[in-house]
Amino acid sequence: MIKDEDFEKVMKKANEHFGVDPAYFGKEGDHFVQMQLIKMGYSVPKPYSNEDYIKAKNSGLDLDDWNDYKRYYNLEE
Repeated sequence: MIKDEDFEKVMKKANEHFGVDPAYFGKEGDHFVQMQLIKMGYSVPKPYSNEDYIKAKNSGLDLDDWNDYKRYYNLEE
């Protein structure tokens, strides 16, 4: 379970990063929040499979990076 104070820290960081609530950024906002929680040591499911991670790494992409993530999954705007 995520502590309220940790979630507040992540949301504050996300708001600083995006300038608004990360929900306005859809998948990108979700990705940012998930990665921050993982960095804090929480066991949050990553938004990709291990198989996709390995395939992306072999292609020179890092799915923990939003730009690489959207490139790999063809989420370009």
